[in-house]
Amino acid sequence: MNSRCVQAIVLAGGASTRMGTRNKLLKPWEGRALVVQSCQVFLQNKRVEQVFVVTGHDAARVRACFDDHRWGRRLNFAHAQDHAQGMSATLRAGVRRAQLASHLLVCLGDMPALKASTLQALLEASDAHPRHIVRPAHAGQPGHPVLFPAWAFERLLQIQGDQGARSLLRALPERVCTVEVSDPGVLLDLDTPRAFEASRK
Repeated sequence: MNSRCVQAIVLAGGASTRMGTRNKLLKPWEGRALVVQSCQVFLQNKRVEQVFVVTGHDAARVRACFDDHRWGRRLNFAHAQDHAQGMSATLRAGVRRAQLASHLLVCLGDMPALKASTLQALLEASDAHPRHIVRPAHAGQPGHPVLFPAWAFERLLQIQGDQGARSLLRALPERVCTVEVSDPGVLLDLDTPRAFEASRK
């Protein structure tokens, strides 16, 4: 493992049940599929060495969204065979794929408005506190993505059910560094058609 190797996993395996009949990750956002737009900020930051899109439900169509773009070797895929078990299955598949990382950004596949400055702020906070979990907050409300050091990977692999890493953050508050940002994109929630249309306006 390199002394400093930041990788990202983008969780893109959900069934989007609250969005209705269409997978929300395939919906258009600024000329791209929502999941592709959500990966942009990580691929554009040269400090993020690898980005792994973790598929599950509708995997072939999610992967096909990236076919028209030339991403190079920094973009790869992982697949959660047990994605029906919920978000934790997608999370575990991504963590296993990124085992060479010293620090891992855990990102949601439906966060297309995240600012580059926010990602930079998280990386700088991690530079200053390399053993801490780093997360953003906007107006005092914690959001995503969350940056985990390698010691936390094994704990992430132990999470079960339809949940992400929130339980780990709650269990270790003394190991969490929260960075206040002026970016409402860290809180963007696109789970329903109404929320999606409101965000576009």
